[in-house]
Amino acid sequence: MERDCARKFREVMPGATVKRGIQTRGGEADKIPDLQMPVFAPECKRTKQPNIRRAYDQAVAACPEGKIPCAITRANGRGQVVLFTLSFDDMLDFVQEWYESREK
Repeated sequence: MERDCARKFREVMPGATVKRGIQTRGGEADKIPDLQMPVFAPECKRTKQPNIRRAYDQAVAACPEGKIPCAITRANGRGQVVLFTLSFDDMLDFVQEWYESREK
């Protein structure tokens, strides 16, 4: 899942550094996001029934200062939609920044 997400982010952010974080199960390394990239600190999950809240909570716990925590989740199976979850406040900040920077 992390490789697919990193590839897709690289496609839409040419020249940006997007790479997988360290993959662990417990310990200090759990404080590292699944992807190292600009803006976001995502937790990526692909399981039979992803627990979106748990994935988001993990993203918040691993989020470095200045980044936006988010969860990228996908259920197993062909044709499943990939979901991108972030807090409503973070989404509003993101939309406000976009809105203020667009051409008027």
